[in-house]
Amino acid sequence: MWPKKKTQKPTSLSSLDECITDRHVMLRFIAYLASHYALDSLTFWLETQVYKYIRNQDEMDSMAVAIYDRYFGPNGCGINSDEESIKEELAEKIKAPTRTTYMLLQNAIWTLLKLESFPKFRKDVPDPTEKLKPKQIRQMQQDHPEVLRLLDKFLELNKEHPIEGGFKPNVLPDDFYEEHLHTVLPTLAEVWKDRDLFLAFREYLYQQFANENLSFYLEAAVYETLPADQRLARAKYIYDKFLGPEAPVQINVDANMLSALTRAIQNPNENTFVRVKEKIHKVLETEWFPDFVVSPLYHACNSETIQYQKSDGGRKRSDTLVNYETLFDNTKKNEM
Repeated sequence: MWPKKKTQKPTSLSSLDECITDRHVMLRFIAYLASHYALDSLTFWLETQVYKYIRNQDEMDSMAVAIYDRYFGPNGCGINSDEESIKEELAEKIKAPTRTTYMLLQNAIWTLLKLESFPKFRKDVPDPTEKLKPKQIRQMQQDHPEVLRLLDKFLELNKEHPIEGGFKPNVLPDDFYEEHLHTVLPTLAEVWKDRDLFLAFREYLYQQFANENLSFYLEAAVYETLPADQRLARAKYIYDKFLGPEAPVQINVDANMLSALTRAIQNPNENTFVRVKEKIHKVLETEWFPDFVVSPLYHACNSETIQYQKSDGGRKRSDTLVNYETLFDNTKKNEM
């Protein structure tokens, strides 16, 4: 009788955060992306991650320009972002590059890889920890030498400068801490725990004319806590304020989502705004918060000696602040 063939158990590594420092998994991920003509996004992320470790300013200047030319120049390969404003902003930043020059776009690409590309890869590859055959690796080295070089450089740097608790994508190498190369940046979830951080983020959105996103998110979150007899009036109020044809602070949602919501508010329940709220949360998390944490305003809110001018028209207590207090803030209820 022939011995039973052992079946491989699927790996428990389910997210890109867990797998990014595992070379065997990343080699399979690279092969997968290449087969789907989507390798440029990972190459860009690896290159900008390596870039953040640079300490020499001349080297930083040179690499910042090289990255821009490779992806956004006249003969650039491009990545999954075609907004002309991003190219224009980066063209200005590379004139005086810092480690944060590409961080906003890099975080957006990470989100794309993590939430779209990697789940498809895991679905199609049951055991991504299985090693590629030497012949397959040699072929990859021949076909994609640059991305393999960047992967190995990133893994080398991460090993030389380990982060407590494992690699974190929202970590910034920092020249000011000689004993630690990394400084952990906050996440959007920490905004709700830190009143000063919340106020600074709100101010940043005011300055960027995008404060309606934060206002809507908090309005919708408070709505979910209301008793049933208050939902109809509040749902109409939120719709008229943010989504209706004459909304004074209109948020950007697609036509299908708006149409569904227009019908839903006729008979609202606690989940009426959930889909739109999740969309706006993603906009805040991937489009606005990464730029905020590398802005002068974020650094100002962390310094006792620096103050910033508020842009909210001098209003002492906005609805946004009241809703924040209702949901998260257990501290003193007076805005500083």
